Amino acid sequence: MEQKKKRFPFDRMKDIERPSGICFSENGDTFIITMKKSGMESNMQKDSAAFEAWALVARSKGYSRVLLEISSLPEGFHSNRFLYRALRFSESFDWFSLSPELQKWVSQFRNDKLDSGNLVYNVPTRKAKEAASNPEAQEERKFIRAPAETNKKLGANVKTYYSQLPVGLFQGKKAIGAEIFPRGTAAIDFWGLEDDVFHLVELKARDNYSLGVLSELFFYVNFVYDMHCKKMATPSEKTKLRGFDELLNSQIKKVKGYILLQKSHPQLKDAFAELKKCKEENMCFERIISYED
Repeated sequence: MEQKKKRFPFDRMKDIERPSGICFSENGDTFIITMKKSGMESNMQKDSAAFEAWALVARSKGYSRVLLEISSLPEGFHSNRFLYRALRFSESFDWFSLSPELQKWVSQFRNDKLDSGNLVYNVPTRKAKEAASNPEAQEERKFIRAPAETNKKLGANVKTYYSQLPVGLFQGKKAIGAEIFPRGTAAIDFWGLEDDVFHLVELKARDNYSLGVLSELFFYVNFVYDMHCKKMATPSEKTKLRGFDELLNSQIKKVKGYILLQKSHPQLKDAFAELKKCKEENMCFERIISYED
């Protein structure tokens, strides 16, 4: 027997499938998101972790306010990245707020980590592989190798696109135990420079169509803006790999983010329309683009 899909119990969200691993409630015109420990520690693209995406969906359904809360904060760099996302999202949208307890943790993270003045981000350490086995990497290479066609899709004028820009962050030095954000394979799918504009693309292939793509895009655009426009951190080393020397020699003033996919979540379009209203004029969420466009 086919398992019945879980739906939201609220009238405004009743036709939307509800993810497990994250809790929702409402209080009048306020939509409340309660994050669980597993959601704070998991991949941003999972719907159970993507609080930004669900906040945008709620806003698109007419809620005037969205509140984010947590019952406890797990230790580690996944929590740091969650606090960074909560901070930047609350700064970007007037209708989004943090519970008093979460606000205290966010403020402590900002004072102890983000504003410490000794941040280091990691850089590419090897050449991109010519061949790729997973579907998204294969598609990524197609777009990188055909910049003229990619520019047509994005509406950009980038000379060269590069793959996999790391988004790891450390305190003091790149080392085990100094991580603020996860390092590992966390990276922007592909990117390119056009004068003082940084273009980045989050790519999803085949049946990967979770709403979490919005949370990923929001994080990546903010990371690039903070690290490469505001210069909040320094690179862990100098390298020419994957266009990094071009990035270091640039004077970026604006970051533009795009989503490139084959299949779209039913709520993605309306939620993305809300994301485009971000208050920061130098962080732009441009377009959702289908491979077939």
